Amino acid sequence: MNLDFLESFRVFADTLNFTHAAKLRHLSQPALHKQIRALQSELGAELYLRVGRNLELTGAGLRLARLAIETTARIEECRSDLRNETHSPRFSLAAGRGAYLYLLGRGIQRFVKGSAQLELLTRDCPGTLSALQRGQAQLGVTVLRELPEGFSGEVIREVVPHLVVAQSHVLANR
Repeated sequence: MNLDFLESFRVFADTLNFTHAAKLRHLSQPALHKQIRALQSELGAELYLRVGRNLELTGAGLRLARLAIETTARIEECRSDLRNETHSPRFSLAAGRGAYLYLLGRGIQRFVKGSAQLELLTRDCPGTLSALQRGQAQLGVTVLRELPEGFSGEVIREVVPHLVVAQSHVLANR
């Protein structure tokens, strides 16, 4: 498998847009499209589908996107090792703004005091699940009624919803 093509697919999987991915890779759009078609042909699997005007990764595309992210990280680790640079592990966390502000702040502070690097991805619930599926994040924190198939997790906090209104509001007396 051509590593350059794999990197092109990683960028495409991140953007799901041939034009943006081609610009990021400093390629023409037809050249990028040709690389991804070559990967599909080599693997014998469709990597993405057109759904209306949008593009979505297939199951095979999601698996290849995870492989591409992991491969990029491993190559960077190897480069650091060969240059005798200290390499600290890198982790990505996907969560919403509220989780960062009210739930995870202290834990993140303690974590970054260690030797690991932490990348924070701000995502809504579908974005967090997508980041986990694609391998963009190793850990996600989001609000779920039930755990989707293919994920494992645990409850870190149960929150009782509250409706807050001004005392002058018509609902304040109910």
